Amino acid sequence: MKTIRNIVFDLETIPGEHKPDISEVSVPSNYKNPETIAKYQQENVDKQWRDQAKSFIHGRIHTIAWKVDTEPTQSIWHDGTDEEGLMHRWEEALVKTFEKHYGSTTLYGVTWVNHFIQTFDMPFVWLRARKYKCKKLIKMLGETPRDIKMEDTARWVVLNNYGKLVSLDDACKLFGLSGKGDFNGSMVCDAWLRGENEKIGLYGKDDVDKTYNLAVALGIIEPE
Repeated sequence: MKTIRNIVFDLETIPGEHKPDISEVSVPSNYKNPETIAKYQQENVDKQWRDQAKSFIHGRIHTIAWKVDTEPTQSIWHDGTDEEGLMHRWEEALVKTFEKHYGSTTLYGVTWVNHFIQTFDMPFVWLRARKYKCKKLIKMLGETPRDIKMEDTARWVVLNNYGKLVSLDDACKLFGLSGKGDFNGSMVCDAWLRGENEKIGLYGKDDVDKTYNLAVALGIIEPE
């Protein structure tokens, strides 16, 4: 039986359920005039709601895509109403993969690979694994943040200097790998609002393939 070494994954996220009231929109501190404040809040209420997708506290996971070692890439998603169910579906899919590889349902920590994993995707995943009591997934991730084994392709590209960020698209192009194409993360919210859930799911799957190829080019993953 083979031991699982790496899981490359990607999330696509959407805003939270609570769309702020205009009165809740935060305003720059130098705004003093009530009319100016009201105008700013009116113009920015939708933007501040959309920006929730960037927050692992306020946003929601829409799509999870992943690749276990050299297994085919998989992707699951929901319509925005069942993040908890999405997390448990992912957990069970990973448990089945462990059983296939390891010959039992014994779970252990693996190395998780992602672009910007430390500042975005892993906080989203680990906090929701705790929130929704995904106990089996926690065994694969790590009981505490200190236990999580992860490799961030973004950090490898900039030699651990987070002051110089490089997008997945640009990093791939540096190594002659295919870039993002005509759809990117900034378009996810609009696609979700149009009900294009499968399109988002397939986009996440493609991102995993790109991250995997970049991880191989960087020497993070050695293909079997």
